[in-house]
Amino acid sequence: RLNTAEGLREIALKILDAHMAAVERIANLERDYDYVWLYIGFPDNYLHRCPEALNAPDKLLKPIFVKLNQLIKKATEIAENIMVVSDHGFGQFKRIVRVNRILYDHGLIEPGKGGIIEIHEAESSSKKNIIRLHPKIIPHVHKILHPTIRKLARRILLKIIQKALHKRVMISAPPCIDEQKSKAFMPVGSSPAKIGYVILLNDYSVAERVIKILEDFDLKVYKAEDLLSGPYVPKNIVFVLEGEESSPTAGTTYSDPIEKSPIVTHRRYGVFIAKLEDQIIARKEVPEILPNTIVAPLTLLRLNAPLGVEMDSADLALRLCNKGPHEIKYLKYQPLWISYKRVLLLRNRVRARGKSLFGESRLET
Repeated sequence: RLNTAEGLREIALKILDAHMAAVERIANLERDYDYVWLYIGFPDNYLHRCPEALNAPDKLLKPIFVKLNQLIKKATEIAENIMVVSDHGFGQFKRIVRVNRILYDHGLIEPGKGGIIEIHEAESSSKKNIIRLHPKIIPHVHKILHPTIRKLARRILLKIIQKALHKRVMISAPPCIDEQKSKAFMPVGSSPAKIGYVILLNDYSVAERVIKILEDFDLKVYKAEDLLSGPYVPKNIVFVLEGEESSPTAGTTYSDPIEKSPIVTHRRYGVFIAKLEDQIIARKEVPEILPNTIVAPLTLLRLNAPLGVEMDSADLALRLCNKGPHEIKYLKYQPLWISYKRVLLLRNRVRARGKSLFGESRLET
């Protein structure tokens, strides 16, 4: 494999050509299909290998998107209904926002048992020459100082202490969060869910406060019910999405609230395009944010197949297709799926048993 952006771009284009050949073959068969599904790993896996492609999009990314457009155009020749979906976007951010530090500063997080986090080390390392500061003083300092001078003020203060007292300054900081006593927190080490990072609420009454606090840091924050629908929408969750230039992370109670560090990573919002036969939907009827769970019920509706009894976003899909809940059939898919998985497991065991008894060639015969 070539490890240059240009070399990997050429490999990506060849793979997309193979996809195009497959789609053209389907089109030339002149058969009627109920459903054709095509999965393409680009540009996602290319951008993970070559994030620098974002700095030269015309040269490194445009050829890939041209191929993707050709694929979509060919697909429209096969089907009257088509949906184009990407699970997320990709982008560059100027800042990392550490959510737990911000919630801690606003009194929503209770720290766990203390540990020692070194902030600044003077020349002397004797235990007698150590000053320990409790982390509870940090929120008070942060409320007084403007964000732009907080870090500078802390450095100056520590330098003055070092020069004057020749002592090492340490902050006794919690290595973890008290998840039982905290009103709201983002699990440390958590990765983004399909919609966004998750903040857990032990006290649901603080949801609006959490949203207001984090929106001031160029993050988009939503209650679960604002983005999801269905019988299992959690009531103790707030979703945090990236802003225009800021990407969220859990962080700790002693991290800097904001780190100005360019980062290339996923954007939570992807692309969703639907061309439905004889279907005209007024733009005002389509929500600004469509959950990715809308794809399944929309697909089933266009296939005239039953909707799942407990399917997310079914009500929204019905509204977009101008259908009422009594016009369609419903089915309990989950028991069928469990039975299907059992059949698959049984089949695999039989095949494995057959291979051990008769060998590969005899079994195929």
